[in-house]
Amino acid sequence: MSRRFLAVFAAGLGLATVGSGMESACAQAPTEVVVRGALRPRPVDAPPPIDLFIKRPRIEQVALSQDGAQIAFVTWLEGYRVLIIYRVADQTKRVIKLNPGDISAISWADDNHVLISTTATGLRGTCGSGPIQKQADSASLSGSTSRTNAMPAARPDNPATNTADNSAMLNALNSLSTPGCAYYGVRAQTAVTSVNIAEREGVGLGSRMSEYANLALGTPEAIMVDGKIELVGPYLEMRSLSMNGQPTKRVYLWRSDPETGQGQLINDGGGDLDRENRYVDDWLLDKQGNIIARSVYSFRNEQFSIERKVDGKWKPVLTRKIVTRDGTFAPFMAGLGRDGQSIVIFDMETGSTAQGADRRFHYYELAADGSFSTALEPGDATRDRPIFNPETGRLAGFVQTGEAPEYNLSDPVLSRLYQKAQDAAPGQAVKVVSTARDPHRMVIFAQGGEEPGAYYFIDFTTGKTLEIGDIHPEVPSEWVASQKVVTYKAGDGLEIGALLTLPPKPEPKHLPLIVLPHDGPQAHDSRGFDWLA
Repeated sequence: MSRRFLAVFAAGLGLATVGSGMESACAQAPTEVVVRGALRPRPVDAPPPIDLFIKRPRIEQVALSQDGAQIAFVTWLEGYRVLIIYRVADQTKRVIKLNPGDISAISWADDNHVLISTTATGLRGTCGSGPIQKQADSASLSGSTSRTNAMPAARPDNPATNTADNSAMLNALNSLSTPGCAYYGVRAQTAVTSVNIAEREGVGLGSRMSEYANLALGTPEAIMVDGKIELVGPYLEMRSLSMNGQPTKRVYLWRSDPETGQGQLINDGGGDLDRENRYVDDWLLDKQGNIIARSVYSFRNEQFSIERKVDGKWKPVLTRKIVTRDGTFAPFMAGLGRDGQSIVIFDMETGSTAQGADRRFHYYELAADGSFSTALEPGDATRDRPIFNPETGRLAGFVQTGEAPEYNLSDPVLSRLYQKAQDAAPGQAVKVVSTARDPHRMVIFAQGGEEPGAYYFIDFTTGKTLEIGDIHPEVPSEWVASQKVVTYKAGDGLEIGALLTLPPKPEPKHLPLIVLPHDGPQAHDSRGFDWLA
């Protein structure tokens, strides 16, 4: 794909490398022009082993540094999973061996540290649970270079018992019961390792913050604080006993050093008295680290609130009664709205009383006066994902998942850049994977047609491109089945969209049909490499 990709990209920028001469040459050529710039060979030989098709993708995760100068990605070398750090300017790379296990995402904390995250989805709520025995170590470094491979077990909050006073204190603590229990949604729980790429050392975030085990609720954000990058986010603190009218697990906002993992509590202006019989579990910050809003659950009236600071005091802008038996959903804050003042929230469809899989979800803007916007995304929040401007943090639009990613961006700069990214690989499904702080530098993933898919780095300012790598390099291009979108009518006349995959034969006629239905009711197949098809 590389030749065509580079040519189309240069043409999109108006560079002199592509002109009318090339266009006329293509017009006069009697042969078919395809992605690799050569005729597709007829598959006269036996197909390659099926093992080549079902191998794991060679590249699993890709992230571009905030300055756009370095690319981090996870791959496999000689049977080992490794983290590769590639410098665009001098084309040098570092190789860091990783432990086995799942990796959900990678991201850059600063120019010297990469965050490796393993995320599991848990219930969001106030119900107590026992101490964490071990944090997932799949994101840790391999070998003795890792400073911490697992979170230590939470230490019970029990004082010594060698005096009568201490015995009385212990009995009093043990007599406390966890406040009211309620679940009101789902929440990401994440094991995060901060990797020093120069030293090839890693530290588990949450293990050095306090005397208790702390687990990140999502990957913390890299924010400039007093001229230094710090990682800011909510952490779940696990205690074995309830204290001061609080559940055994509590959430605090921490900022931590990506080098040492040591942290410092962030004062949200509420204090412990403000938290009595109340459970604060989330905060929204701007790009400067200022707290915009927070989420609170009250045990006394079983009420969930999103609060904003007004004249130095927290005031609710949204309240909702949590009725567990009715499956009440508490919205969560996704980011800043388009005006930089409103809050983008993920919430159940306004006015909906549906239950289970029939419930619909959307993104809305919650204004400072508590008013709701209409649904923001063009489809449904289970398929659409918000995109925020990497410089301002404001909502820029949405990407809709279908046969190919479809970007609907109100931010004019991002809209133009994302369109150029899609134009760089015509006829393929193009996904913008990662951008620098200046979005003119980005990493895209292009797949479809007769290509399994590959990652590319683009600098729209200079016209520089770089092929990071194919995800299935061992699959011969002539044996990648082609795909196209078709529609057909069901027995009742309903028109249904589908992806037709044709085997790589010269004339696909009179072939048997195999139908692979996807899950439902809201699932959606996408164009791209499908080993089973």
